[in-house]
Amino acid sequence: MREYETVFIVDPGCDETEVDREIDTVKGVITEGSGQVVEVQVWGKRRLAYEIKKKKEGTYAFVRFKCDPSVLQELNRRFKLNELVLRHLIVLSQEPEQEQHDSESEMEPDVPNPDEPGVSLGS
Repeated sequence: MREYETVFIVDPGCDETEVDREIDTVKGVITEGSGQVVEVQVWGKRRLAYEIKKKKEGTYAFVRFKCDPSVLQELNRRFKLNELVLRHLIVLSQEPEQEQHDSESEMEPDVPNPDEPGVSLGS
């Protein structure tokens, strides 16, 4: 199973119980597909960068989960059919990359420098 993240924007006219119901629906689709929910966050009502369906605000929700890729199709289908969801995005979750410049230099093979005294390259 791979780890994914989804962010979806719910209609600002929805109260907290309706937002929770939408999150439970998403969690249900994931668990029905033998996936597992890792983290859920409700970011609350925020102003949109541009109007979507004549709405200037939306309630943002974030879900991190693990599942098989087949579950993503059903999740996408449900988002598209749901009139309360203004927008959604599902992406593959990746850990932040650590700087590897120190470890890369350690992995380089030692090549003798012919300018160093006492180094012979053979003749």
